[in-house]
Amino acid sequence: MKTLARNWWPIPVMFASVIAAQIVWSNRTDHAGGHAATHFTSASVVFGIAFFVAVLIWAAPSNVRHRVELWLLAAALLTAATFDTIGNLRVVDAIGTNTWSDAQAGALGPLQPGFTSGHDLAEHAAWFTVIAAVLLAAWLWRRHAVSAGVAVGAIIVSVIFPYWIFPGTGLVVLVVASVVTRDRRLRRTPAVA
Repeated sequence: MKTLARNWWPIPVMFASVIAAQIVWSNRTDHAGGHAATHFTSASVVFGIAFFVAVLIWAAPSNVRHRVELWLLAAALLTAATFDTIGNLRVVDAIGTNTWSDAQAGALGPLQPGFTSGHDLAEHAAWFTVIAAVLLAAWLWRRHAVSAGVAVGAIIVSVIFPYWIFPGTGLVVLVVASVVTRDRRLRRTPAVA
């Protein structure tokens, strides 16, 4: 049990930190219901991406973790997710306190400043998040940090899963594979007395 806690404590700490940040952020941001609520929920994508990127970097072998390319790809993922969040929040701000349905938002929203540009920014940023996740999967495979099957699976999941729900979903595949691989490495390494 002591070894389990010593080897795996960062994951619950990272998860709790991200959840706490998301709760604080959610409580400080007002939004109406309807179409705005959907965009507000989509705006929280940056928190999920941040958690998965942190776990992926932590679980990566040290020879991979210390590569600048990993950090650049992680930064690209986080930047794209941040712009996705900004775009969705622009839509929320444009709608204001109106509780428009999707149909009402489609008819009335384009008349509001920031509505159309927010949608465009969120959509483009979501695609950049998918692209960054695909590049990360390919790079991790090239560095032998994940198998070809895991990389292909991550790429397929990233591309076919609806980007507007959680862009870069293949990141979850990479994280699970990296954590399992880390566990196997730890089990092979003899314990130091």
